[in-house]
Amino acid sequence: MRLVELLEESSDWKKYTRVFDNLCVWNEKLLGTETKPDLFQKMMDIVLEDLRFSTVVIYWFDEETAKLHPKATPIEAVASVSPGEHPVWEAFKSDTATVSDGAMTKGKIDETSEKQYIVPFSEKGVLVTRGAGGPAEDEKAIGILQMLCNIAESTLEEIQYRQQLRERDQELAQRSRTLERIDGIMQTWRAVSQTAISADTRDELEREVCNRVVEN
Repeated sequence: MRLVELLEESSDWKKYTRVFDNLCVWNEKLLGTETKPDLFQKMMDIVLEDLRFSTVVIYWFDEETAKLHPKATPIEAVASVSPGEHPVWEAFKSDTATVSDGAMTKGKIDETSEKQYIVPFSEKGVLVTRGAGGPAEDEKAIGILQMLCNIAESTLEEIQYRQQLRERDQELAQRSRTLERIDGIMQTWRAVSQTAISADTRDELEREVCNRVVEN
């Protein structure tokens, strides 16, 4: 659900203000994050402290294992999610936010009074939270979580961009060092060549060549 739609459905102006305030706070918390682990940790904190869901798991897809691995969660021993008939995997595969009747316990789905809100983001991530609510609350919860995930996606793009800049700077620095070494070798070669031309004896040649090599 988009922000405008969420606002239109609410009759309480204070809720409008809280939504906008939260968006500003989330932007401030997430944008500028340097690494993905830090971002996932901050997302988890927002879900638990600001949105007050009972728990959360943030998964990230690993291409080598072809699984969704938990990257941030207060739950102990959450299992990775493999391809198959699993609500988290189905939401990830279809790139569709869903509500599932079940709770997260060591990576398995147990039937409880709480529901899972599953929101894919940034092609490789899935945010899964747990809470109780009716259909109207479910739709608003999904909408708010999608807003958070949209901010997270922008932050991930920034992280990737900054990483690319760092890699480019490292590559340029490496090229500069290589050119400096080549220039040093050429200077030594020119100095040795000049010494070979001007030397009168073999001993003088060997002595001057050694001196030039040491100097350069």
